[in-house]
Amino acid sequence: MREGLLVRDPLVEAALRGGAKELSPRSVQRRFLRATCLTGAAIRQTERAVELLERGASIVDAVGLAGFVDQAHMTRVLKRLVGQTPGQILRAGRHG
Repeated sequence: MREGLLVRDPLVEAALRGGAKELSPRSVQRRFLRATCLTGAAIRQTERAVELLERGASIVDAVGLAGFVDQAHMTRVLKRLVGQTPGQILRAGRHG
């Protein structure tokens, strides 16, 4: 963070919790993208997929309900952002 490689934006944290009402939606969107390199929609999509899998939805159902293009797309995103494949999340949800 000291070297400017990592960004922590309290506004982004507030937006994730449903706050940040003091700025326009577009300002929040720009700050969110700058801090995370992800859109809010991409994060919500990923959270939705994880939630579905943890609740026991099939991988195919999670792909469609979370709005991914296909299973390979969801797998790449989850591995990159969550560090687990859909199968790993599904198994952990059944045992946890």
